[in-house]
Amino acid sequence: YKMKMWIALVLLAICALQANASPSGGNKAKFNEIEHAPLAKEESNGNRLAHSESLSYRLVGGCTALQGRVEVFFDGQWGSVCDDGFDTDEALVVCRSCGYGMVNAVRPQAFFGEGESSSPIWLDDVDCRGDESEISDCAHLKLGEHNCGHHEDVGVECSD
Repeated sequence: YKMKMWIALVLLAICALQANASPSGGNKAKFNEIEHAPLAKEESNGNRLAHSESLSYRLVGGCTALQGRVEVFFDGQWGSVCDDGFDTDEALVVCRSCGYGMVNAVRPQAFFGEGESSSPIWLDDVDCRGDESEISDCAHLKLGEHNCGHHEDVGVECSD
């Protein structure tokens, strides 16, 4: 518990430093909607969003729009992705589907916070080659089937 609190405090300090370093003095995160390509329109709720015809994806809980817990929108609600087997190939697909270039880091074990306890875990055992256009193109358990808890929610850090 003490380690989690220390990590949370360090993350908050980093977020504060990044916010103070931005030209406006605030978090520059934007909400972008990408339809099958990085063609975006801006909203203002601070999350990066990409979607296919069946699933939408976003990064939440990070200091910037380039990082956060990976969430999937399916069946009318947002849910998380389990970190089981999730590595650079899967993160690269997530970053690209959100309109970013490359991946800087994979952050397992709810690094960006746990999803709400009432929210589902939509994806588990995701296995990508790295060249897929979106995470739903990768092998994975059936949507909603998993063997993990929100303490295993995966996050990513992308680069432009």
